[in-house]
This record gives sequence, structure tokens and C-alpha cells, in this order.
Amino acid sequence: MLRIFWRLSQVQTSGRVPEITLGAVGQDDLPLLFKFQLDPESNHMAAFTARDPKDRSVFDPQRMKILANEQTLSRAVRVDGEVTGSIGSFIQFGRQKVSYRIDRPNWGNGYAVVGLRLFRQEFQSRPLVTRSATDNLRSSED
Repeated sequence: MLRIFWRLSQVQTSGRVPEITLGAVGQDDLPLLFKFQLDPESNHMAAFTARDPKDRSVFDPQRMKILANEQTLSRAVRVDGEVTGSIGSFIQFGRQKVSYRIDRPNWGNGYAVVGLRLFRQEFQSRPLVTRSATDNLRSSED
């Protein structure tokens, strides 16, 4: 597991710096990751989403297929040990792509930036390509 202690520009009100780690996505993480995709604003910001994000019967088999695929890499972003998002890489149209999602209550804390930096340390293949919805300005800056 990769870990980093990061000086975030918006340290939580406790004044302590959270520990941000990146680790394998496990089957136990799927309920939280499913919950994250239920947020309408998060889905709007995503470059691509499930046809019906509320359909758990589609989500679980699709995630299990991703986890079993040797050409993909899926990681959970944890803040102080709690899953707060995910980052993954996959091949699409012959290019290595990166996708990530952070639970909306945690937006703006720098967790995606730190998670992507950790991911780039672990995943050495280049170039990595990501895209975002045209009105998702924060992710376009990352």
C-alpha cells in the first residue's frame, strides 16, 4: 500500500493532516463505491457513467469484471483508513486511460490530486490519459 502525508490547503478543522493512502479495491469496498455513484452531481461531472447508476445488479458484476481484468488497475483512495474514492486505469481505443471518483462531501480537499500522484507512482505506463466533462473545471486543472 502506498501512503503519503500531505499538507492540504484546506486541512480539516481539527488542524491535523489526514493520511491519504492508495490500496487495492476489495469486494468489501463495493457498497461504498456504489453509493458514491448514486450522487447525481458526481455523475454529471464524470466523463462517462453507467446507463442506470442505481442498478446494483449491473454494478457488482461490472466491478468484479474490472477487478479480474489483468489490463486494468483499480485502487481505493483512503483518507485516514476510510474509502473516500477510487482511481483506475484501463485501455480504451488503444490508449491507457485513467478514471477517478471522489465522494462529493470530500471534494475540494485535494484527495483526488494526492490519489492521482500516488497512482502515477505505482502505475508506470505512460502516457496516461484522462478526460472530464467540459464543465468540470476542477478536474480539468488536475
